[in-house]
Formats: sequence, C-alpha cells, structure tokens
Amino acid sequence: MKKAAIFLADGFEDVEALATVDVLRRADVIVDLVNVEGCETVKTGRGITLVTDKRLNEVRFDELDALILPGGLGGYETLLKNEKIHKEVKRAYEEGKLIAAICAAPGVLGKIGILNGKKATIYPGMEKELDGAIYVKNEVTKDGNIITAPGMGKTIEFALAILEELEDASVAKEIAQSIVF
Repeated sequence: MKKAAIFLADGFEDVEALATVDVLRRADVIVDLVNVEGCETVKTGRGITLVTDKRLNEVRFDELDALILPGGLGGYETLLKNEKIHKEVKRAYEEGKLIAAICAAPGVLGKIGILNGKKATIYPGMEKELDGAIYVKNEVTKDGNIITAPGMGKTIEFALAILEELEDASVAKEIAQSIVF
C-alpha cells in the first residue's frame, strides 16, 4: 500500500489539503496529516481546528512514497521557513519520490532548488517564487516526480494526478468517476 504525508501549518488552505487527502484515501492510499509546528492540532486558513495524525518529528520519511505541500498563505510562510521540510523534501526528490505542491507551496520547491529547468505552476502573481522553473500558467503540471497546481480550484485534478502517479491511471479514473469529476 502506498503512503503519503501532507504537511500542515496554521493557515493552510482547507480544500487543498483535505480534498487531496479525501481523494487519496478513497483509493486506500495511507495519508498522514502532519503538523510541522509540533502541535497536536492545526488551524486551517478558514479557522477550522483539526487534530493531526502526526507531528513532524514523528514522520518516518523513509516509509513515504509522496510528500504533499498545500498552499494557504499562513501555511506556506511556515513551510518556507522550515529547514526540516526543506531537507526532507529535497532528499525525497533526489530519491525519486513524488513531490506535490499546490497554490503558493510550489514556492517552497523553488526555494530549495528542485525546480530548475522543470515545468511548474504556482498561484497567479507568485511566479517569481518558482526559481529556475519553466512557468506553466494555471494548469496542474507534472514534470518528472514533481506535480504542481495553481490553487484551490484545481484541487481535485491535483489529487487525481497524485493518485495516478502513486497507483495508476485506471485507479485515478475509477475514483474520478466515483466522485463525479
């Protein structure tokens, strides 16, 4: 069974995180909600308090097949400053694991230097954060083992792209049909 983690900090975009988790869990992908700030709970950008599955120091990165970074300005700003996230995302990228980021979060990938020469997208107006990337406007974009998406409106497509990489196209199509996408 495939395993992923989605890394959350106060202010993350509700839909980008939770809809992605929902789609992946429908296909029996194990997805841990991870609080990068070391607390048991995290508050979404819309003020909903969630209990997370793990804290950052409890994650077994060697067991993960995918690392997922949602957007939301508050969450993004925390991820942008978190050296542990930078180190682990970079290592996972180098090991060929799937890295997925949506909304503002592709800026983290730009900061750590893994977008050089790769096609990527980000929330409109934040293009300069994609250091070295070939910008693709407003589309879910896959290049190698990196998937990026521009914002909440593309979340289901983003989640299905992750699912297609973790499982296969037939599983992603089955889940898409089951949710009437």
